Amino acid sequence: MACQAVVPFNPIFRVLLFVLLLASQVSGQCLARQDSADFTKRSIWQSLPAASGVKQPGGEEAPATVLPKSVREVGQKVTIFQLPPHGEALAARPKGVEIYQVDAEPLGERQPFLLIHGGNGEHLKLFHWEKVLARFNQDERFRKRYKPYLLRYNSSKLLEELVPEARSAVLSLSESCNSKPITIMALSMGGNIVEIGMEDPEFDLAVDRIIALGTPFHGSPLFSSDWFQYSLYKSKVLSVFKVLDSLDYRVYFSWHKNYQQDLKWDDSDELVPQVGHFRSKLPFGPKGNLTVDRDTSALLSAANHDRRMHKKKFTTFAGYLLNSYVLDKERDRLRWKLFAPFRFMSTQIRAQVGGEQAALLVLNREISKIDSGPAGTELGAGQHVYALNDGITPVSSALFLPDSICRTHLLLRESDLLAILPYIDVAQARAFRNIDHVTFVEGKPPHHGSHLVRDSMHPQEGMHGILDWMLAELLQCRVSELASGDGSLSSLH
Repeated sequence: MACQAVVPFNPIFRVLLFVLLLASQVSGQCLARQDSADFTKRSIWQSLPAASGVKQPGGEEAPATVLPKSVREVGQKVTIFQLPPHGEALAARPKGVEIYQVDAEPLGERQPFLLIHGGNGEHLKLFHWEKVLARFNQDERFRKRYKPYLLRYNSSKLLEELVPEARSAVLSLSESCNSKPITIMALSMGGNIVEIGMEDPEFDLAVDRIIALGTPFHGSPLFSSDWFQYSLYKSKVLSVFKVLDSLDYRVYFSWHKNYQQDLKWDDSDELVPQVGHFRSKLPFGPKGNLTVDRDTSALLSAANHDRRMHKKKFTTFAGYLLNSYVLDKERDRLRWKLFAPFRFMSTQIRAQVGGEQAALLVLNREISKIDSGPAGTELGAGQHVYALNDGITPVSSALFLPDSICRTHLLLRESDLLAILPYIDVAQARAFRNIDHVTFVEGKPPHHGSHLVRDSMHPQEGMHGILDWMLAELLQCRVSELASGDGSLSSLH
């Protein structure tokens, strides 16, 4: 699944919104610590940041074609992997699944640590892991314990093509590392590749642990096209907005059909409505044929139902953005609504000019308004059953919750997260307050306040930087035990 936000492209709104630019900038500063989005009229993921050269440990820039020196040690096979490409070489899509090493030093006593990017990450410097690796390398224990490798793949391909290629690449890495157990950290759809790959016994044996970040294990309603269009069809916004949203959605996903095929919601909670054909009376308005069979992912459903992987190897990280639906107190919800017009202007403007995190704030609201099936209606607030999401993935999906818990414990408010703790069946599950889908690799929440975030499922552990949370999980220690780059403790309680 893509991590990159698509810049909105409706020209009429672009002109109108730029007129409001000055006012939005002022209101954005006043709301610097408010973290949500309101309705947007756009799509998702675009604007790739410019990539620069990859630095070797000595500080020199390494050409993408240079192979590191091979070192043969007693009892150890030679490991030869290229250093990551950079610059113009990143623009070309990889033809197959490729593995690169981050440093040219031999594996030695270290363990292989494989990072797998999300959608469109193949075009970014270090495949979007640059900030993560910079933070991890500040810790001496990480440097001594792990040798990082990067897996690169073409994220426009279907999972049924990617998984066999990834399996071969991971097994090749395992063989090159003398079958040392591989620890994997995967972002977004990279985690889906691992999940399905784990059904293979050889792949399962080669992998020791998986830390999945924002992975849509159950898919996302965002990619269920008829369901999304039906929610636009039933929404109460002005008709012209429905048309623009519907057009944006169809145009973008005409270029990314693999998301809509592979990562549709798997209906683990049985909330996909059975509607049939619907069509707006407006030209180019929302339309579709919504049925459970058409709009759910058979691939993810089969993987989750068969349970042929060891879920205890998974540690799952989820994120969610604040909005009026997820707040527990009526006072907080009212205050959030009062400031909605100011957030609308500042968020919309930033999304218009290519703000990736602003676009995710927008999508957070859109996913929150997905219209649910009968069970959601009976629960009263069920129309917002996916309000806990990071702009792409609902929390229930990212946490890899069992199907039965998805049906019986809908996550409607922040307080509902504590209720699912007894039912977690992965090794560890964390849900971070007020972060979005790319915070896991960018390291910063989508606001101008503190970078420290809280795990709402374990609030007693305090507030820390998200990259520190990830590093502590990798090193299997408390976050408070980590030292920051300047030698001071990274935690703040």
